[in-house]
Amino acid sequence: MNEETKIWEDPIVAEVRAIREAHARQFNYDLTAIVEDLMQKQRQREAEGVRFVTFPPPGERTQNPSDTSQSNLDETV
Repeated sequence: MNEETKIWEDPIVAEVRAIREAHARQFNYDLTAIVEDLMQKQRQREAEGVRFVTFPPPGERTQNPSDTSQSNLDETV
């Protein structure tokens, strides 16, 4: 590929891809092992007090997300 047709690459995206590649390589690209490792790391972080954001499945969200009334807050806690 010559310089004129070279596509610009975002350095942050490149870094994330390199980290993901290195992590996958550690587990010989075994998806089950990769997921198990990530889930173990998540459990460890949760035990340390880190809270992860979860979202309801599509279709289960019934209220307007901008509604900050008390009833909406009670249901999401």
